[in-house]
Amino acid sequence: MTTLFGSIARCGKFRRIAALATMLASGTGLAGLSPYSEDFESYAEAAPEQLLGGGWLVYGNAFGSGGGYLYGYGPFAAPNSGGGFCNVATGEGGPDQGTKVLTVYSDYNNAGMASPTSQLIEANVFQEYTIAASDVGATWTFQFDVKKGNLGLRSTNIAFIKVLNPFNGYSTTTFKTFDVATLADANWATQSLQTTIGEWQGQILQIGFMATATEYEGSGAFYDNLSFTSPDYVAPPGPRIVSAGFEGSNYQITFETKFGFQYSLWKAETPAGPYEVIDTGLFGDDSEATLYDYEATGDKAFYRVGETPNP
Repeated sequence: MTTLFGSIARCGKFRRIAALATMLASGTGLAGLSPYSEDFESYAEAAPEQLLGGGWLVYGNAFGSGGGYLYGYGPFAAPNSGGGFCNVATGEGGPDQGTKVLTVYSDYNNAGMASPTSQLIEANVFQEYTIAASDVGATWTFQFDVKKGNLGLRSTNIAFIKVLNPFNGYSTTTFKTFDVATLADANWATQSLQTTIGEWQGQILQIGFMATATEYEGSGAFYDNLSFTSPDYVAPPGPRIVSAGFEGSNYQITFETKFGFQYSLWKAETPAGPYEVIDTGLFGDDSEATLYDYEATGDKAFYRVGETPNP
């Protein structure tokens, strides 16, 4: 059974993007690449024991001082507390970056980087997708603003597009990178990476950043105005969203229905998901109908209205 999705994003108290994306999925499994953008203005400032949110993940790798691989740890929800991987920073943006940006650095909570072991600690901060068959042949661009931070001579900080093959021990299928050390100065610059999707269905695509350091040397860089887009992306038709907005404390989405179909409302923290059903059981009758998010908390959320043929 096939489900079509019409989508919308909520930012603060306003409807930000109408028909942001639609996806075709078999059953309830959501897969495939979809556009993404983020400027971090709606994110909370760094605080102890706080998470970054927005679907961001982290993964750490440790290497011996000679470069040999030792171990990995993660993935975990990305922190926003300082000390390891990443946090939201203020006071670093220029005219085009606004108040808040993302800073990425090594995991300084990993004591293995201390002398005398002097391990190289690699911190990955990323968004993740599963590639669908419909993505093959499409060219995707990851664009971002970047500024060099306290990047030491022995440290590295890169942006990347990475594809991992879970059917072959998570080997690397492709790895496109931008090295922050190549920036001529500490001013903001706009950079981009691009990849064309091969026969990689079922593999994992990640966009994000990687910082590596040893002996507590600085490894930071700042990022903002992220986008992941493709001119080849064509969203299949789903239910047409007519309106969306708050009614009291509830967020309601009104859309067109068709007789012979049933509808459900899905919600996630990021366009890439994961999505979960929050309202369901509505049967179409060729008129407009409304589904609700009764727990519309936080500054931002992403919604999909699912349309499935009646059994």
